[in-house]
Amino acid sequence: MGFMTYDSKVHFYNINAGLSQPQQLSVGDVSDMFVPLVEGLMVSVDEADAVIDALLEQIPTMFGETRETETVLGPVIQAGKEAFKVRKSNLIEEDVKQLSSALF
Repeated sequence: MGFMTYDSKVHFYNINAGLSQPQQLSVGDVSDMFVPLVEGLMVSVDEADAVIDALLEQIPTMFGETRETETVLGPVIQAGKEAFKVRKSNLIEEDVKQLSSALF
């Protein structure tokens, strides 16, 4: 599971299970969208439930007073696709390492 929020920027959240609180990273230049982190963006719910709960409690407070009228849904979708590509690549790499370990 992973989280992104958006207004005129796209906000990514590091929800690594080893953290006590989630970390927010923002991309302001949405015309040149990229995913600012790999580790911690997509996590197992079972492993990171406390950090996920903390983030879900914080989001309404973080954006409750926002008066932004400009939204950037297109770049958010692009960033989500990029995040899945990175995650898929990491999963394939992990599978190859596990298979190699099993063979040798």
